[in-house]
Amino acid sequence: MTMTLKKGDPTKCPGSKQKSKPCKKGSACKYTRGDWSSCDPVTNMKKRILSLRKGDPNTCEREKTLTKLCRSVCKYSRGDWSNCDPTTNQKTRTLTLRKGDPNSCEKEKIITKSCKRVCQYDKGDWSECDPNTKTKQRTLTLKDGSDASCPATKPQTRECKGENKDRCFFGAWGEFSECQNGVRKKQRELKFGGAECQKRAVKTKAC
Repeated sequence: MTMTLKKGDPTKCPGSKQKSKPCKKGSACKYTRGDWSSCDPVTNMKKRILSLRKGDPNTCEREKTLTKLCRSVCKYSRGDWSNCDPTTNQKTRTLTLRKGDPNSCEKEKIITKSCKRVCQYDKGDWSECDPNTKTKQRTLTLKDGSDASCPATKPQTRECKGENKDRCFFGAWGEFSECQNGVRKKQRELKFGGAECQKRAVKTKAC
């Protein structure tokens, strides 16, 4: 811009001066933004056109093209999980494309994961203690609704508790008898053991 002398000695001060400053970036050229195009499946790019809205057409570009990488939006419907494959212990499900560009999104995807088996069992009664092995057994039976890959039955074994002290082996306890002379008794069968074991085959309580 031109500055003209307003006050001062004209013999010492110049009558006019030129002053300049850099232009602010983008202040002279204003553009209208167009919509983004569809994603190009070859380049994975999309573009839009900027059209000159305000500014000197001699110094501003009349059109500008912007490009950017596509942000793929692929949304899928989830199918149900398959039954567990007992060989691989894996189950699968299929995802079907619900929303997104079929040129850049997979139409179907298959997901696999390890099975988390749900095995629930009904517990049978414990057998009587085996005097030879000092153990007793029971059988667990698979409940309805459990995973089909679970074993139908499972045997359980554990050491006898109480029955094998001093090599004594007993049967189940009977019921308490009627009260006689202020005492009630109950007994269990002694299957193996001596006189000391016989003492532990009888229980009494006051009545």
